[in-house]
Amino acid sequence: EFTGDPDSDSDGNGIADFLQYALAPTGIPPRLPSMEIRSFDLGGDAGSEDFMTFSYTRNRLADDVRYTVQQSPNLSDWSPGTEETMELIERIENADGTDTISFRLKERVTGAKQLFVRLAVEKN
Repeated sequence: EFTGDPDSDSDGNGIADFLQYALAPTGIPPRLPSMEIRSFDLGGDAGSEDFMTFSYTRNRLADDVRYTVQQSPNLSDWSPGTEETMELIERIENADGTDTISFRLKERVTGAKQLFVRLAVEKN
């Protein structure tokens, strides 16, 4: 369980202590969330298309943390991602005590409207 000031940066690495705890166990460097464009096979004659993916790591021992992938059309109005806009594509258990969670946005990159994605972490 996290103890201390969540906004403090006790090791001076530019990442708040609570976020660092949420992303990786003590002693493991945290990996910040990332986005990339990946090609997915749509099956049959549909071929493959490019989609935006969003991945983050979470500390498997941080059971007092709630992780929410949020989306916004304008960087002001944020809401949780929905089944209509994104889907979980992968969960990998890493040897360092973290899990890597990856989502795919459902709209193809070629037809996508402006959409921003971020990870929110909160103490349960």
